[in-house]
Amino acid sequence: MGAGQFRAAPDTLWYTGRMLRAGFRNLEPIRLWSGKLRPDIDLADFRRSVGALSAELNESFSGFITQDNEGRVRTFTRTRYPRKKYGIPEIEQITASTDTLAKKLGREVTDETRVPKEIFRVVLGLLEGYDKSSDLHTIEEVRERLGGTSLRAMLAEVFAVRPNMVGSSDIYIEPCAVITGRSKEVETVYDLADIFRQQRFTVEDFSERAAWVVETPHCSTPDLE
Repeated sequence: MGAGQFRAAPDTLWYTGRMLRAGFRNLEPIRLWSGKLRPDIDLADFRRSVGALSAELNESFSGFITQDNEGRVRTFTRTRYPRKKYGIPEIEQITASTDTLAKKLGREVTDETRVPKEIFRVVLGLLEGYDKSSDLHTIEEVRERLGGTSLRAMLAEVFAVRPNMVGSSDIYIEPCAVITGRSKEVETVYDLADIFRQQRFTVEDFSERAAWVVETPHCSTPDLE
């Protein structure tokens, strides 16, 4: 089995096909990889740098960013997006291209998966669906609904860059909540995704070093089998 593959044990919580509740579908897990950079540059410059590299390598870049009040990108956390529609990069490939981006920006990459942690992470979009005119929820709503749990929520933005057919790249940015906590509390996020009418989200389990997509009852475009 290659470094980028992952085989689930039948008794794990996220085993392929097992649903925590009716209407949700857990897709096949892959080996987790996550790397963090600290660009400290304007968003426009960051978009240009990542977009150009994506087009040059013909490779998608997925993850989330945090910005300061002046519009500078403080952090970019790149993750291995486990959705077959866009192609899932091997760990060697995503590591190499992230290193290339870091060198372009004069920064270093921190491998967040090197040491196992007893936590999960979900990047939950705050926009209902993908229509820009849909309701946009707030980080305050998220924190209020997580009250009574030990889960934490940080405001960030989904940052996805994909090469297109004309030699450039398309960039998608959406406000999101980065939710972390103990793995046994992950079901709470399923409830939140349903309330916020999300079509899908990704669970990253750092204790198992596994990541998988969850399709919600609102998902209108299921991923490839």
